Amino acid sequence: MKNDALAPQAGVRFMSWRDMILTPLLETAILACCAAGTWLVHRYLQPLDLFSGILTAYALLITVTIAVLIVLRLAWPQKPGIYTEARHPWRVYRFNLQGFLCCCNLGPFYLNGGAHLFLKKPFYRLLGATFGRNIMMIAGSMEEPDLVHLEDNVLIGSEAVLSPHVMTIGPDLESRLILGKIRIKRGALIGARAMLLPSVTVGENSIVSAMSLVSAFTVIPPNEIWGGVPAKKIGDVKRAEAAKPAGPSPSALAEPQAAPRHQETLA
Repeated sequence: MKNDALAPQAGVRFMSWRDMILTPLLETAILACCAAGTWLVHRYLQPLDLFSGILTAYALLITVTIAVLIVLRLAWPQKPGIYTEARHPWRVYRFNLQGFLCCCNLGPFYLNGGAHLFLKKPFYRLLGATFGRNIMMIAGSMEEPDLVHLEDNVLIGSEAVLSPHVMTIGPDLESRLILGKIRIKRGALIGARAMLLPSVTVGENSIVSAMSLVSAFTVIPPNEIWGGVPAKKIGDVKRAEAAKPAGPSPSALAEPQAAPRHQETLA
C-alpha cells in the first residue's frame, strides 16, 4: 500500500488574496467612475435615454480602463522571466491584474478582435506595443501588447496570435508563469492562424507559415521559412537575383540588317 505522505501535493496556484480583494476593489472604483461620468453627462451635457446611457457608460469603461493600464504599465511594468506564486507573488498578481482588466473590460476588442483592422494598431499601441514604419494594420491579435515589438514592414496574418506568456506546471506541481518579449524583425511575415509563444524572435524577411506553432524561446534566423507544430525550418527565402533577364539579349532584339541584294547578271 502506497504511503500518501510520499505522494506529490498540489502546488500553489495563481489565485491569492490579492486577486480576491485588490482586483475587485479596483474594478469597483472603475465602474463607479463610469457611472459617475454617465450621470454627469446626463445631468449637465445631454439628457440620455437608456440606450444612449449604456453606450456612454461603456465608452467611459473603455477609456478609464485604458488609462488605468497605461498608468500601470508606466509605474509597474511587466518584466520577462519565469515566476511562481510562492516566490514571486506580486509579479504573478501584476500579470493577473492586467489580464483581468483586458479580458473583462476590453474583451470584445482584446480577445475577439472586435476593433477595425485599421484601429488595432493604435489600440495595441495604447496598451504598450511598439511598431516600426509601414505597418498599416494588424489582422491578428496580441496578448500582453507591452511585450510585443514589431519592426518595419511586418505583416501579421488573419487570426494570428502573439502570446508573450505561457503557463506550465513544474515537477513540484507548482504553476509557473513564463513571460518573454516577442520580436518580429523587419520585413517578416506571420501567416494566418499562426501562434507565437514567449521569447520568440523572427528574423528579417522570414516567414512563419499559416497555422504554425512557434515554441517559446525560438529564434528564427533571417530569410528562412518555418512551419508546422512545433514549427521548424522548411525552406529559405530566396532573393530575386539581379541577373540578366532570361531570353534573347537586347542586341538580338534589334532589327536585323538587310542582307545585301545580289545583282542579277544579264545574259
